[in-house]
Amino acid sequence: MEFQIRKAREKAGFSQKELAEIVGVKPTTFNGYESGKHDPKSDLLVKIANACGVTVDYLLDVDYAKAPSISAEAMKLAKDYDTALDDRGRRTIRNVMDFEVGYAAQRAEKEKARIIEEQLRETSESTRQANETTRQAQEEQREQMTAQVILDAEQATGEANTAADRANRAAEAAEGVISGLQPDWNVTDPVNKNYIKNKPEIPTLEAIPDENTLSYVNTDGTTINFRIGDEVRVAEEGEYVFYRLYDLAGGKASWQESGGGTALPGNVYLTGANYYNESVRTIKQGYLSNE
Repeated sequence: MEFQIRKAREKAGFSQKELAEIVGVKPTTFNGYESGKHDPKSDLLVKIANACGVTVDYLLDVDYAKAPSISAEAMKLAKDYDTALDDRGRRTIRNVMDFEVGYAAQRAEKEKARIIEEQLRETSESTRQANETTRQAQEEQREQMTAQVILDAEQATGEANTAADRANRAAEAAEGVISGLQPDWNVTDPVNKNYIKNKPEIPTLEAIPDENTLSYVNTDGTTINFRIGDEVRVAEEGEYVFYRLYDLAGGKASWQESGGGTALPGNVYLTGANYYNESVRTIKQGYLSNE
Protein backbone atom coordinates (compact mmCIF):
# COMPACT_ATOMS: atom_id res chain seq x y z
CA MET A 1 0.00 0.00 0.00
CA GLU A 2 1.26 3.47 -0.82
CA PHE A 3 1.46 6.13 1.88
CA GLN A 4 2.08 9.86 1.78
CA ILE A 5 4.58 9.77 4.66
CA ARG A 6 7.36 11.51 2.69
CA LYS A 7 4.99 14.25 1.55
CA ALA A 8 3.73 14.82 5.09
CA ARG A 9 7.31 14.87 6.52
CA GLU A 10 8.57 17.37 3.94
CA LYS A 11 5.48 19.51 4.46
CA ALA A 12 6.23 19.57 8.21
CA GLY A 13 9.94 20.33 7.60
CA PHE A 14 11.46 17.21 9.22
CA SER A 15 14.31 15.08 8.03
CA GLN A 16 13.91 11.30 8.01
CA LYS A 17 16.22 11.04 11.05
CA GLU A 18 14.35 13.70 13.00
CA LEU A 19 10.89 12.22 12.37
CA ALA A 20 12.20 8.69 13.09
CA GLU A 21 13.42 9.85 16.51
CA ILE A 22 10.04 11.55 17.23
CA VAL A 23 7.96 8.41 16.49
CA GLY A 24 10.51 6.08 18.08
CA VAL A 25 11.86 3.99 15.18
CA LYS A 26 15.24 3.57 13.52
CA PRO A 27 16.03 5.85 10.54
CA THR A 28 16.52 2.76 8.29
CA THR A 29 13.12 1.42 9.31
CA PHE A 30 11.50 4.79 8.67
CA ASN A 31 13.16 4.90 5.24
CA GLY A 32 11.49 1.55 4.47
CA TYR A 33 8.10 3.08 5.33
CA GLU A 34 8.64 6.00 2.95
CA SER A 35 9.97 3.80 0.12
CA GLY A 36 7.06 1.36 0.42
CA LYS A 37 9.17 -1.62 1.44
CA HIS A 38 7.31 -1.90 4.72
CA ASP A 39 3.83 -0.92 5.88
CA PRO A 40 3.68 0.94 9.19
CA LYS A 41 1.24 -0.24 11.83
CA SER A 42 -1.82 1.81 12.56
CA ASP A 43 -0.50 3.14 15.87
CA LEU A 44 2.66 4.31 14.15
CA LEU A 45 0.59 6.03 11.44
CA VAL A 46 -1.23 7.91 14.20
CA LYS A 47 2.12 9.07 15.70
CA ILE A 48 3.40 10.20 12.27
CA ALA A 49 0.13 12.03 11.53
CA ASN A 50 0.22 13.82 14.90
CA ALA A 51 3.89 14.78 14.48
CA CYS A 52 3.32 16.20 10.98
CA GLY A 53 0.01 17.88 11.79
CA VAL A 54 -2.04 15.83 9.29
CA THR A 55 -4.71 13.16 9.54
CA VAL A 56 -4.23 9.43 9.10
CA ASP A 57 -6.51 9.70 6.06
CA TYR A 58 -3.98 12.12 4.55
CA LEU A 59 -1.19 9.57 5.07
CA LEU A 60 -3.39 6.85 3.57
CA ASP A 61 -4.28 9.15 0.64
CA VAL A 62 -7.95 8.37 1.09
CA ASP A 63 -10.38 10.12 -1.27
CA TYR A 64 -13.78 9.65 0.30
CA ALA A 65 -15.49 10.89 -2.84
CA LYS A 66 -14.02 7.93 -4.70
CA ALA A 67 -13.59 5.44 -1.92
CA PRO A 68 -16.31 2.83 -1.33
CA SER A 69 -18.55 3.40 1.66
CA ILE A 70 -17.47 1.73 4.92
CA SER A 71 -20.10 0.18 7.15
CA ALA A 72 -20.46 1.05 10.81
CA GLU A 73 -19.44 -2.48 11.74
CA ALA A 74 -16.21 -2.14 9.75
CA MET A 75 -15.49 1.16 11.42
CA LYS A 76 -16.07 -0.43 14.87
CA LEU A 77 -13.76 -3.34 14.01
CA ALA A 78 -11.06 -0.89 12.87
CA LYS A 79 -11.41 1.12 16.07
CA ASP A 80 -11.20 -2.03 18.21
CA TYR A 81 -8.17 -3.14 16.20
CA ASP A 82 -6.40 0.12 16.98
CA THR A 83 -7.48 0.61 20.58
CA ALA A 84 -8.59 -2.66 22.16
CA LEU A 85 -6.09 -5.23 20.84
CA ASP A 86 -2.50 -5.78 21.83
CA ASP A 87 0.22 -6.87 19.40
CA ARG A 88 -0.71 -10.57 19.66
CA GLY A 89 -4.36 -9.80 18.97
CA ARG A 90 -3.49 -7.62 15.99
CA ARG A 91 -1.23 -10.34 14.61
CA THR A 92 -4.06 -12.85 14.95
CA ILE A 93 -6.52 -10.56 13.21
CA ARG A 94 -3.94 -9.83 10.50
CA ASN A 95 -3.32 -13.54 9.93
CA VAL A 96 -7.03 -14.22 9.67
CA MET A 97 -7.49 -11.28 7.33
CA ASP A 98 -4.57 -12.35 5.15
CA PHE A 99 -5.99 -15.88 4.95
CA GLU A 100 -9.47 -14.67 4.08
CA VAL A 101 -8.21 -12.10 1.59
CA GLY A 102 -6.05 -14.77 -0.04
CA TYR A 103 -8.97 -17.18 -0.14
CA ALA A 104 -11.17 -14.49 -1.69
CA ALA A 105 -8.45 -13.76 -4.25
CA GLN A 106 -8.26 -17.45 -5.12
CA ARG A 107 -12.01 -17.60 -5.56
CA ALA A 108 -11.85 -14.48 -7.72
CA GLU A 109 -9.11 -16.06 -9.86
CA LYS A 110 -11.14 -19.25 -10.23
CA GLU A 111 -14.20 -17.25 -11.23
CA LYS A 112 -12.11 -15.26 -13.67
CA ALA A 113 -10.72 -18.49 -15.13
CA ARG A 114 -14.26 -19.90 -15.37
CA ILE A 115 -15.47 -16.79 -17.18
CA ILE A 116 -12.50 -16.92 -19.56
CA GLU A 117 -13.12 -20.61 -20.20
CA GLU A 118 -16.81 -19.91 -20.88
CA GLN A 119 -15.88 -17.08 -23.25
CA LEU A 120 -13.41 -19.35 -25.03
CA ARG A 121 -16.08 -22.06 -25.29
CA GLU A 122 -18.56 -19.57 -26.72
CA THR A 123 -15.92 -18.31 -29.16
CA SER A 124 -15.10 -21.87 -30.16
CA GLU A 125 -18.79 -22.62 -30.68
CA SER A 126 -19.22 -19.46 -32.74
CA THR A 127 -16.21 -20.45 -34.83
CA ARG A 128 -17.59 -23.96 -35.26
CA GLN A 129 -20.97 -22.60 -36.35
CA ALA A 130 -19.29 -20.20 -38.79
CA ASN A 131 -17.22 -23.05 -40.21
CA GLU A 132 -20.33 -25.21 -40.51
CA THR A 133 -22.17 -22.41 -42.30
CA THR A 134 -19.23 -22.01 -44.68
CA ARG A 135 -19.09 -25.78 -45.25
CA GLN A 136 -22.81 -25.92 -46.00
CA ALA A 137 -22.53 -22.98 -48.39
CA GLN A 138 -19.62 -24.67 -50.16
CA GLU A 139 -21.55 -27.95 -50.32
CA GLU A 140 -24.60 -26.20 -51.77
CA GLN A 141 -22.40 -24.41 -54.29
CA ARG A 142 -20.74 -27.71 -55.22
CA GLU A 143 -24.13 -29.38 -55.65
CA GLN A 144 -25.36 -26.49 -57.77
CA MET A 145 -22.22 -26.64 -59.91
CA THR A 146 -22.57 -30.42 -60.22
CA ALA A 147 -26.23 -30.09 -61.19
CA GLN A 148 -25.34 -27.43 -63.74
CA VAL A 149 -22.58 -29.61 -65.17
CA ILE A 150 -25.04 -32.51 -65.43
CA LEU A 151 -27.61 -30.26 -67.14
CA ASP A 152 -24.98 -28.94 -69.53
CA ALA A 153 -23.80 -32.48 -70.25
CA GLU A 154 -27.37 -33.67 -70.81
CA GLN A 155 -28.06 -30.73 -73.09
CA ALA A 156 -24.84 -31.34 -75.03
CA THR A 157 -25.66 -35.05 -75.24
CA GLY A 158 -29.15 -34.26 -76.46
CA GLU A 159 -27.83 -31.88 -79.08
CA ALA A 160 -25.22 -34.43 -80.14
CA ASN A 161 -27.87 -37.15 -80.34
CA THR A 162 -30.11 -34.87 -82.42
CA ALA A 163 -27.24 -34.11 -84.76
CA ALA A 164 -26.33 -37.80 -84.91
CA ASP A 165 -29.95 -38.72 -85.69
CA ARG A 166 -30.03 -36.21 -88.53
CA ALA A 167 -26.70 -37.44 -89.80
CA ASN A 168 -27.89 -41.05 -89.60
CA ARG A 169 -31.07 -40.20 -91.48
CA ALA A 170 -29.06 -38.40 -94.13
CA ALA A 171 -26.60 -41.29 -94.30
CA GLU A 172 -29.41 -43.83 -94.58
CA ALA A 173 -31.08 -41.80 -97.31
CA ALA A 174 -27.84 -41.27 -99.20
CA GLU A 175 -26.46 -44.78 -98.61
CA GLY A 176 -25.40 -46.36 -101.83
CA VAL A 177 -25.91 -43.19 -103.92
CA ILE A 178 -22.22 -43.06 -104.88
CA SER A 179 -22.38 -46.49 -106.49
CA GLY A 180 -25.97 -46.02 -107.59
CA LEU A 181 -27.23 -48.79 -105.31
CA GLN A 182 -29.94 -47.96 -102.74
CA PRO A 183 -30.35 -50.18 -99.64
CA ASP A 184 -33.56 -51.69 -101.00
CA TRP A 185 -31.91 -52.72 -104.23
CA ASN A 186 -30.90 -56.34 -104.56
CA VAL A 187 -29.32 -58.58 -107.15
CA THR A 188 -31.41 -61.73 -107.47
CA ASP A 189 -31.35 -62.61 -111.19
CA PRO A 190 -29.89 -66.15 -111.34
CA VAL A 191 -28.77 -65.66 -114.94
CA ASN A 192 -27.16 -62.24 -114.79
CA LYS A 193 -25.62 -61.12 -111.46
CA ASN A 194 -25.59 -57.53 -112.67
CA TYR A 195 -29.39 -57.37 -112.78
CA ILE A 196 -30.72 -54.68 -110.45
CA LYS A 197 -34.11 -55.32 -108.92
CA ASN A 198 -36.20 -52.50 -107.45
CA LYS A 199 -34.14 -49.91 -109.28
CA PRO A 200 -35.05 -46.38 -108.04
CA GLU A 201 -36.97 -43.87 -110.04
CA ILE A 202 -35.49 -40.40 -110.62
CA PRO A 203 -38.49 -38.04 -110.76
CA THR A 204 -38.60 -35.59 -113.64
CA LEU A 205 -39.82 -32.15 -112.62
CA GLU A 206 -41.05 -29.39 -114.84
CA ALA A 207 -39.27 -26.67 -112.89
CA ILE A 208 -36.20 -26.31 -110.70
CA PRO A 209 -37.05 -27.56 -107.18
CA ASP A 210 -37.29 -24.99 -104.39
CA GLU A 211 -37.91 -24.98 -100.62
CA ASN A 212 -41.53 -26.01 -101.16
CA THR A 213 -40.67 -29.02 -103.30
CA LEU A 214 -41.29 -31.70 -100.68
CA SER A 215 -42.93 -34.56 -102.63
CA TYR A 216 -43.74 -35.93 -106.10
CA VAL A 217 -46.22 -38.34 -107.76
CA ASN A 218 -44.56 -41.49 -109.09
CA THR A 219 -45.54 -43.49 -112.18
CA ASP A 220 -48.28 -45.45 -110.38
CA GLY A 221 -49.88 -42.25 -109.04
CA THR A 222 -48.58 -42.52 -105.46
CA THR A 223 -47.39 -39.37 -103.73
CA ILE A 224 -43.88 -39.88 -102.38
CA ASN A 225 -42.25 -37.54 -99.86
CA PHE A 226 -38.67 -36.64 -100.63
CA ARG A 227 -35.94 -37.73 -98.20
CA ILE A 228 -32.52 -36.23 -97.69
CA GLY A 229 -30.26 -37.60 -100.41
CA ASP A 230 -33.04 -38.00 -103.02
CA GLU A 231 -32.44 -36.64 -106.52
CA VAL A 232 -34.68 -35.15 -109.18
CA ARG A 233 -34.00 -34.03 -112.73
CA VAL A 234 -35.18 -31.08 -114.81
CA ALA A 235 -34.89 -30.88 -118.62
CA GLU A 236 -32.90 -27.83 -119.59
CA GLU A 237 -31.76 -27.17 -123.20
CA GLY A 238 -31.88 -30.78 -124.27
CA GLU A 239 -30.13 -32.18 -121.19
CA TYR A 240 -31.19 -33.13 -117.72
CA VAL A 241 -29.87 -31.14 -114.82
CA PHE A 242 -29.93 -33.10 -111.55
CA TYR A 243 -30.69 -31.67 -108.11
CA ARG A 244 -30.12 -33.36 -104.75
CA LEU A 245 -32.01 -32.75 -101.50
CA TYR A 246 -29.48 -31.88 -98.77
CA ASP A 247 -31.66 -30.81 -95.87
CA LEU A 248 -35.25 -30.62 -94.59
CA ALA A 249 -34.88 -28.15 -91.72
CA GLY A 250 -38.09 -26.51 -90.48
CA GLY A 251 -40.21 -28.13 -93.15
CA LYS A 252 -38.25 -26.34 -95.89
CA ALA A 253 -36.33 -28.22 -98.56
CA SER A 254 -32.75 -27.36 -99.47
CA TRP A 255 -31.89 -28.42 -103.03
CA GLN A 256 -28.56 -28.11 -104.81
CA GLU A 257 -27.53 -28.92 -108.33
CA SER A 258 -25.62 -32.22 -108.39
CA GLY A 259 -24.83 -32.75 -112.07
CA GLY A 260 -26.12 -33.00 -115.60
CA GLY A 261 -26.31 -35.49 -118.44
CA THR A 262 -28.53 -37.19 -121.00
CA ALA A 263 -31.64 -39.09 -120.10
CA LEU A 264 -31.21 -42.76 -119.27
CA PRO A 265 -33.70 -45.50 -120.23
CA GLY A 266 -36.42 -46.39 -117.76
CA ASN A 267 -36.30 -42.98 -116.08
CA VAL A 268 -33.32 -44.23 -114.05
CA TYR A 269 -30.12 -42.37 -113.27
CA LEU A 270 -27.23 -43.70 -111.25
CA THR A 271 -24.85 -40.83 -110.59
CA GLY A 272 -25.38 -38.52 -113.50
CA ALA A 273 -22.80 -38.97 -116.22
CA ASN A 274 -19.84 -40.48 -114.35
CA TYR A 275 -17.03 -40.52 -116.87
CA TYR A 276 -13.94 -42.62 -116.26
CA ASN A 277 -10.80 -42.90 -118.31
CA GLU A 278 -11.67 -46.34 -119.61
CA SER A 279 -15.43 -46.50 -119.48
CA VAL A 280 -18.66 -44.86 -118.59
CA ARG A 281 -20.94 -46.62 -116.14
CA THR A 282 -24.54 -46.55 -117.32
CA ILE A 283 -27.73 -48.39 -116.62
CA LYS A 284 -29.48 -49.82 -119.62
CA GLN A 285 -32.70 -51.75 -119.46
CA GLY A 286 -32.20 -52.68 -115.82
CA TYR A 287 -28.74 -54.14 -116.33
CA LEU A 288 -25.39 -52.80 -115.06
CA SER A 289 -22.69 -52.98 -117.73
CA ASN A 290 -19.46 -51.32 -118.80
CA GLU A 291 -18.86 -49.95 -122.32
